[in-house]
Amino acid sequence: MWMGGDDIDHLITQYVYDETEKEYKIDDLAALVDQLPAVDKHRFLRDVKRKVEAAKIRLSTEDKAVIDILGLLKDEDGIFWISKWK
Repeated sequence: MWMGGDDIDHLITQYVYDETEKEYKIDDLAALVDQLPAVDKHRFLRDVKRKVEAAKIRLSTEDKAVIDILGLLKDEDGIFWISKWK
């Protein structure tokens, strides 16, 4: 009864972070995001929030939703990571 849309968004976001950490063997994705330059960090967080909200809406009428995080993070070699979660 007390869970709202933001709570669900947070749970989905945490799932995406957890799965990304597993796939790319990252210890703490949130810490990595915090180290991004401010513009990149805000862009990443905004894009993830937008995609999570869209997935939540889809899940209200469908059995699954896909969240793509394409090219939002780079490794130390400047290579973009691609994550896609269902």
